[in-house]
Amino acid sequence: MPGAEAIQRLIEWTEWTSQSGNPVAYAPHLIKDPLAGVPAKSIILQFARGDKTVPNPTTSAIIRAGGLESRTTLFRNDLARAAIPTLPSNPHTFLTGIGGPGTTIALQAQAQIATFFATGGAVTIDPDGAGTFFETPMVGPPPEDLAFLP
Repeated sequence: MPGAEAIQRLIEWTEWTSQSGNPVAYAPHLIKDPLAGVPAKSIILQFARGDKTVPNPTTSAIIRAGGLESRTTLFRNDLARAAIPTLPSNPHTFLTGIGGPGTTIALQAQAQIATFFATGGAVTIDPDGAGTFFETPMVGPPPEDLAFLP
C-alpha cells in the first residue's frame, strides 16, 4: 500500500521517543543491569490482580524488563473478593484501603513494606502469612491478561 512504510516508520519513531517516560525502559537498571557507578537497588514491588487503574500487563512489563519476579508480591483480589464480596472490584487501592472491608488486607500489605524497610531490604514477609490472598513471591510469570472483576 503506498505510504504504509512511511506511516509505520512514523509510528515506530513515536514509540521510540516515548520510551524516556516509560518505566519499562528504566527497570533493567534497578537490579540486573545497574548503570555504571550506581549500585543495584533493594526492591519490593506489590501489585494487585485485576487492577483497573494500572492494568496488569503494564506492571508485568516492568517486572519482566527488570527481572523483578522474585521481588514481587501479587495481591490476589480475585481470591480476596470471593472471600470478602464487599471488597472493591478495582483493587488499585488495596494498600491504602483503611476503614473499609479491606482494612486487614491494607494493614498486612503495609506491614510487608514496613518489615522490608526496617530490615534494610533483607526480609520480605508474606503479608497474610499463609499465602491466602498474597503470593510472595508471585507464583509463575506475571499476568498478561486484565482479569477485571465486575
